[in-house]
This record gives sequence, structure tokens and C-alpha cells, in this order.
Amino acid sequence: MIRFLRYLLRRSLLFALIVGLAYFTTFDLFPYIHDRSPLLIALLATYILLAYLFVPTLIRIFRIFDRPNRIPTCAMTGDGWPSDPVNIAIMATDEQELMAGMQQAGWHVADQQSLRNVLHIVWAIIANKPYPTAPFSNLYLFGRKQDIGFQLPVGNSPRRRHHVRFWRVTQTSVLQPDDNIATQHHGFWRTLLQRFWHKEQQLWVGACIYDSGPLDIMWRNGQLNHRVHPDADREREFIIASLKAAGIIKHSTSIKSGEPYNRWGQGLAGKIVSDGYVTLCTFDHTAIGQHTRD
Repeated sequence: MIRFLRYLLRRSLLFALIVGLAYFTTFDLFPYIHDRSPLLIALLATYILLAYLFVPTLIRIFRIFDRPNRIPTCAMTGDGWPSDPVNIAIMATDEQELMAGMQQAGWHVADQQSLRNVLHIVWAIIANKPYPTAPFSNLYLFGRKQDIGFQLPVGNSPRRRHHVRFWRVTQTSVLQPDDNIATQHHGFWRTLLQRFWHKEQQLWVGACIYDSGPLDIMWRNGQLNHRVHPDADREREFIIASLKAAGIIKHSTSIKSGEPYNRWGQGLAGKIVSDGYVTLCTFDHTAIGQHTRD
């Protein structure tokens, strides 16, 4: 009974916040901006404030009361929504070998997010200009954003691109004992892939997706985003084919990691699907060109 009352209270508070935000936007915010600017500018300013400030803040308040049941086999958005399925893994000697192998197969290391890089990708998308190292939005696994990302543009702009994010799985967790969510993820992947793992190698698990078009709308907050292809496994097979063509995969195996994934992605375009398997590839370090080690 007490649990139900707490649940009801949390939902009531959230509902009150939503109603309050809707009232404030309709009767205070928009009229205030409209009185000082033309209608189009007022609409645009109201949309930007709602989609990029007020609604994300509301979602984060909601997550304080209702933490998501994170799924070990998918990466999460910063506000706690399931996103890209984890369906590929690579064994490499170190991060430099991972980078060298992917680059040898034609992939580019994605830039880190910064204001300059975000403005660069916005301009590249609008003007249809090349930006082969365009940054990614951050997704989270093990309680942290991706350690490294790779992409392969299609055409002359980042409107369409193949891309994959990777997180390193450590042999022993260095996380705090009370970080149950991140510990769950580490334990899941260590247990699943332990029999393939050697001490001299690093394990990198990845979530890959294909940006198939320039525009989509994020259903939970109205922000603009890339349109993505729904079949994440097709992108996984594309990545593996590129690595095999470069001759750098020593061997690969398909491992059942969970139930098939079938969820709405971040955008309104449709669901993202995956077969519930992860393909584990081991790099052949003798086939990878010389690269600098730290």
C-alpha cells in the first residue's frame, strides 16, 4: 500500500509539472516573446526553449523519481531511454590497435562533442558539405558515454553515415560499489564473453546504427535528430564485412546475448530491431599496419 501511494504521489507530481509547463508556455512564455518579436521568431524561440531546455529538464526530474530498468544489451540516452542495441564486440590488444584496425578498414574516428564541432556538423548537414569525423551524440553504457566512435560517411555530408560507438569492458570493475546499474552491465558482459577473453587483450562492446536520412524528430522532447535505419543488424554486418575485406579479422563468432530487441528509437521514424545476438570479432594484430603505442 505504501509503495502504491509513493507511486501515485510521484505520478501526480509529474502530471502537475507537465500541466504547469503547458500553462506557462501557452499563457506566459509565448505571449511574452510574441509581444517583443514577430510571430515566426516567437514560435521558433518557444520551440527551442521547450525542446532543448524545459522538456529535457522535466524528463531528468522524472528520472530522479523513476530510474529506468536499464537493459544490459542496449545503450541509453543521457535521460535514461533505451536507444541503440549492443550487437558487436571486438577483441584488440589495446585502443591504438582498435583505432588502427578500424581506420585500415576505412573508418574515421569521430570528433568529441564541443560547441565548435556541433556547429560544424550543423553547417555540414545544411550545406551538404563533407565532415568525415563529425561528432556523435552521447549514449551511455557502464554509467559512462562511449569511449570511442567510428563512422563511414555515405556521400559528401554527414546526412547519411554508418557509425558505431564502443565502450571498453574492464577485467575488474573500477566503479563504486553502490553503482548497481553500471556494475550490472560490466558483470553481464564479462560473464557472457569471459571464455573468449585473454588477459593480453581488451574487450570493446559496440552499438552500431546507420543514419539513413537528414531529419527526424525525437519523440520524447521534440528535438531534431538524424533519421536512422531500423535494422541494427544490417549495420553490424556491414561493419564486419568492411573489417573482413581489410583482412584484419582473425576469427569471429555469434553469441546469444538476450532477447530480440524491438523498441522505438529516439525518433518518430520507427522502431529499432536487432536479433539478440552479438558478433564477437578478434583482430589479427599481424595484419594491422604499424601504429603508435602510448
